[in-house]
Amino acid sequence: ARLTDEIASDLRETLKIIRKMSTQENPDPLVLADLNGKLHAMIATASGNRYIVEYTRNIRLKLKVVRTTLFSSFDRRNVEISEHEKVIEAVLSGDQSLARRRMWEHEMEVLEYLRNSVLNKIY
Repeated sequence: ARLTDEIASDLRETLKIIRKMSTQENPDPLVLADLNGKLHAMIATASGNRYIVEYTRNIRLKLKVVRTTLFSSFDRRNVEISEHEKVIEAVLSGDQSLARRRMWEHEMEVLEYLRNSVLNKIY
């Protein structure tokens, strides 16, 4: 509801960069994870809620290894980009309900991937 034209433009541009980098033969998962974090930060900033901005920043810092792992997997990287596209499209449309639902779906998919492909190998 509080999305500015500047943030909308930045979201589109960042997503475009992520898509382009992901098509490279060996994209750097650290760079992709940082760009992923940037997308999430922009959405948090657009909320206009400083607590959400701070909370999501803290989570991103604590989970940097996990976020990097997500972009190390070719299959998950493509799914991640597709999910981000859906979230960004919903945010840009102004449909708050759809944006919330798409973000929730994205979060659940990430958790499922972590359970099945990361955590079971660690523990």
